[in-house]
Amino acid sequence: MDSGAQTLEDASKPEPDLLAGSKFDRYVILEQVGEGGFGAVYAAYDPKLDRKVALKVLRSSGKEYEARLLREAQAMARLSHPNVVSVFDTGIVGDRLFLAMEFVQGVTLRKWQKAATRPWPEILKKYLEAGRGLDAAHVRELVHRDFKPDNVLLADTGEVKVTDFGIVRLTSEAKPEGMPMLLRDLPSRPKGPPPNPDDAEATLDAPPMLDLPAVTLGTPVTELGSLVGTPGYMAPEQYLLAPLDARTDQFAFAVALYEALYGKRPFGGDNIVELAHAALEGRVREAPKTTDVPVRVRRILLRSLEAEREKRYPSMSALLADLARDPARDRRRVLVVALGVVAVVGVALGLQRAAMSRGTELCTGADALSREVWNPAVAAAIEKSLVATELPFAQDSAMRTRRQLDDYMERWAVQHRQTCEATRVRGEQSDVVMTARMACLEDARREVGALASVLSSADKAVASRAVEASLALPGLERCKDVTSLTAMAPEPTGTLAKAEIAGVRDGLAKVKAELEAGKVSQAADDAAPLVPRARVVLAAGRRGAARLGNRQGRRGDARREHRRGDGRGVHRRRGPSRRDPRRGGDTPPPVDDRRGPQAGRRALVEGRRGRPRSRARRRR
Repeated sequence: MDSGAQTLEDASKPEPDLLAGSKFDRYVILEQVGEGGFGAVYAAYDPKLDRKVALKVLRSSGKEYEARLLREAQAMARLSHPNVVSVFDTGIVGDRLFLAMEFVQGVTLRKWQKAATRPWPEILKKYLEAGRGLDAAHVRELVHRDFKPDNVLLADTGEVKVTDFGIVRLTSEAKPEGMPMLLRDLPSRPKGPPPNPDDAEATLDAPPMLDLPAVTLGTPVTELGSLVGTPGYMAPEQYLLAPLDARTDQFAFAVALYEALYGKRPFGGDNIVELAHAALEGRVREAPKTTDVPVRVRRILLRSLEAEREKRYPSMSALLADLARDPARDRRRVLVVALGVVAVVGVALGLQRAAMSRGTELCTGADALSREVWNPAVAAAIEKSLVATELPFAQDSAMRTRRQLDDYMERWAVQHRQTCEATRVRGEQSDVVMTARMACLEDARREVGALASVLSSADKAVASRAVEASLALPGLERCKDVTSLTAMAPEPTGTLAKAEIAGVRDGLAKVKAELEAGKVSQAADDAAPLVPRARVVLAAGRRGAARLGNRQGRRGDARREHRRGDGRGVHRRRGPSRRDPRRGGDTPPPVDDRRGPQAGRRALVEGRRGRPRSRARRRR
């Protein structure tokens, strides 16, 4: 068995190369438990650490398999995870390389699947555990490249462990090893007929390797024009010798799980070329009509089986999260929580929901505003424009730009709705604050529209900066900075002034988009007529700010005079003065107590100072 599985399930084995009871290095051979073209796997005893191990031994000193085994040791040594077989030791005895690893008493996942008809939840559970082991390898920047049920062990204790990392690659090596291959150039084995794609044991191997002393985990195990992997589980990029990454393993995982759930692999073909065509064209077989596997599981697998890896899940962890999700359980959990809340809150909750529902209806325009500047038609126009430049990275730039703008406008719509609800529904902020935040969000929306317009008619210079331009859009967090937004000078309120301000801002958004996209000359031409218009707007804004400042200044002067206590701070009502004929002067004027308690107290003191003198005159 080429996977090198460390199990005891093989009933018939060839004559062992190492006999039971013999010693190999410090290990005592117990029995042979596995067989493959590279050599054999033995159950052995380690007297030094007093434990049973699986010993993988090469039969010869062929550089190809020595490199493969050494890579496996280095790869597995980087991992420490309950769903990955642990490696203990590696070395050379004479001219034979060996690898000592954890001994797993059990069977391969394939033999477990074939032993009995099992319910789909049980199968899914085992594959979720295997997927976690694969995800652990990806976290360590390792790509397995040959995941299949033969390379997954199911221990008698129920543990699931991924093994056989013999053709693992570092994700940092994820670059083409040569020009993409034509399907007619797909190689067959150096010896014998082309392998059957339905043969799980048929593995395409590499040609002779470099000298063993130079072999590290970063040493490629393939050369130009060669394939490594198992037909039937290989991703399209493996057939084409394209860059490999964690999504390559995701594809193989989805093939294996599809096969386990439906009894057949997703892609058909009588030979490797037909199989490769089916995978590249995404021709997935129909699920059996009698299956009880939920449609949602099939949809998840179909996404992981996409020929274009960008359409697959971004990571194994994301795929596993979707597979592990149980909608029925989630619904039950939500129902229980809802019933508990209703029992505690009762009628009050119903009233609150009704009030919030009425308020929320006022804040439903964010999606419509977003679609005005960013929608599928605009995205398609940008992609067509970028691809038309025929730059080698144009398609990738279009994809990344679309993803960035999708995310930006999704966050924009959420913040727009939350800003509205904070005032209209929850009453947490004033109308003034909401207006300032909405103006900030409108500026951001304006810039997205301007950038989309520029990218829709892109040349090569613009296409080369499309991604950077999308990343340069203003951060939406600034629209939450209430202090900065409300500190700005007030804008003119006239209808014509508002229209002029909007026009200037539209022009500035276009200029900024052109600058970010590299159209400097065009930006300069478009900016020139905006300068005088902007000066007029700024002047109007300064006059408004000055008027506001004058009003505030006069109020401040009155307060300061009042605090000095010289009487000038007391507000006098308008009207003719009243004279007291006995004093020959004015009587104290009526005090406007609205100016505050200080003014009232001062007037009262002044009145008391005058009254005693009047009574003295009357006594005389």
